[in-house]
Amino acid sequence: MEMPFTMPKLGATMTEGTVLHWLYQPGDCVAKGEPIVEIMTDKVNLEVESPISGRLIKILARDGDLLPVGKTLAILADDSSNSSETVVAANQEVLRAIPVASTPAAKREAALYGIDLHSVISAGARPPLNRNDVIAFVMRASQHEEVKPPVRPEVRATPVAQKIATEHQIDLVRVAERRPGEKLTRADVESHLVETTQQVPELEQAMLSVLPTVPQNIPHEELTPLTPARRQAPAWETNATKHHLSSTYLS
Repeated sequence: MEMPFTMPKLGATMTEGTVLHWLYQPGDCVAKGEPIVEIMTDKVNLEVESPISGRLIKILARDGDLLPVGKTLAILADDSSNSSETVVAANQEVLRAIPVASTPAAKREAALYGIDLHSVISAGARPPLNRNDVIAFVMRASQHEEVKPPVRPEVRATPVAQKIATEHQIDLVRVAERRPGEKLTRADVESHLVETTQQVPELEQAMLSVLPTVPQNIPHEELTPLTPARRQAPAWETNATKHHLSSTYLS
């Protein structure tokens, strides 16, 4: 069933708002409570969440449009009346969202091969899973050419999280290591960004602490001080002395 998505009233005095940016495109699936569009009011910019779980059918308001409260911005479709196959798929998605009891080593091994820990349990392993359970699953599956170690594991993230990661050149794979199998949100990426920013001064301080210390006084050669007579001797006298000594030895 289709329903209109209208300009919300985000404040007591708000009468209109500006569409800044759509976070989904027509045809995309949206979840209830997931930010779907950014709206600018006269006081603040806010992300407006989807009121239902379904699909974004059509966008009626373009980026930059100034529209009054209550104006239809897009058309959403409620997928609650879909076929039984869709319902089963949704139930499986809910089951996959339940964390699997496993050790940190098992989670790292599963993330390395891009394996869902629920698949390991479906294959007969009992939780809590350990690293050997995951390795055994990979070896059995590889014999049937079912699992091939990917170069980079697939990471699920919301559009807002992907946007922030792109702007700050953040590798979502590193962020996903702390939440394997879960969909990354804006808070996850921002938390990783704060931690990375705090680690930079600490790394610089550590590098400075291991720099080699250059000694201040490095002896190059041993100098013999001149006698007062040698310091006061003119250059012609020194040359004459050298000539006299050379003649003496030659004769």
